[in-house]
Amino acid sequence: MTTPLKRMFQGAQTQEAAMLPGNRFFVRRLAVEGEDVPGQVNLALEAVSPFPLEQMLVGFVTSTDGQQVLAYAAHRRRFTAEESFAWPADCQVVPEFLALCGHRTAGDGVIVHRGDERLTALAWKAGEELPAAIAMALEGWVAGCDICQEVCPWNQQPLASSDDPDLQPRPWLLDLRAESALQWGDGDWDEKLRASALRRIKPWMWRRNLRASEGNHV
Repeated sequence: MTTPLKRMFQGAQTQEAAMLPGNRFFVRRLAVEGEDVPGQVNLALEAVSPFPLEQMLVGFVTSTDGQQVLAYAAHRRRFTAEESFAWPADCQVVPEFLALCGHRTAGDGVIVHRGDERLTALAWKAGEELPAAIAMALEGWVAGCDICQEVCPWNQQPLASSDDPDLQPRPWLLDLRAESALQWGDGDWDEKLRASALRRIKPWMWRRNLRASEGNHV
């Protein structure tokens, strides 16, 4: 069976590609129309990205009818200098989950791929060429606050450590384990995360991310 990826690359000039960890990318399926698909993808990503696209690695895959794209983006600082130097010169940079798009269910369903480092799940709708959603085990991440600090262009220098009591982690946070956090009710979440940036995610998101970080639910 010919897959969307095979059809897209048939007749194209061979080019080296660096397959990067998919969990470092934001991914979204978008509806498009007309000829200027790259412009439509850029506008859609600019609407949701906190960073200029010049700082991002951006790409997309188009369905054969030209009406849907699977767009992906990652901030360049999500990758270390060592990782960047390892990429072939002038190569195509793509998330690893694109290689999985050729495997799909006959009808509605989810296919889970278990790799050496992470789980990747692709949800499919019957008759559609592009996955309806992609989810990955989070490699221990539950919320993105630390990642935001790492990629923020204002944080060019490491912050000095502090002994100020008001700046120390709360004791419960140092001893936090996924097993106990999954037992939190909405009241526990509200009490423990009061005045915390972690409140930016909701209780159901907290539990979903905890399960995903453990690799037992995607």
